[in-house]
Amino acid sequence: TPPDEVLAKIEAYIKEFEPTGQPKQKILLMKGSVMGAKGDEAGAVAAFKAAMEAAPDSDLGKKIAEFLKQQAAAAGRK
Repeated sequence: TPPDEVLAKIEAYIKEFEPTGQPKQKILLMKGSVMGAKGDEAGAVAAFKAAMEAAPDSDLGKKIAEFLKQQAAAAGRK
C-alpha cells in the first residue's frame, strides 16, 4: 500500500473514532513512522511529539520522549 494511502486511512480513522490516550498514541506513532519512511522528517517528528503528548506517562510515551531526545541530539551533530 502506498504511504499516502496509509496516511489517508490513518487520518480517516482518527477523524471517525477520535481516539484518546494510548490508542491515540499508537495510531500517531504509526503515522509518524509512515511519514518518516516517505522522507517527511518534520511531519514524522510532529506526529511523534503528538503521540508522546497523548499519553506522556505511559511506557510508550516515555520511550517516544527518549527517542525524540536522541533524534534532536543526532540532528545537532550534523
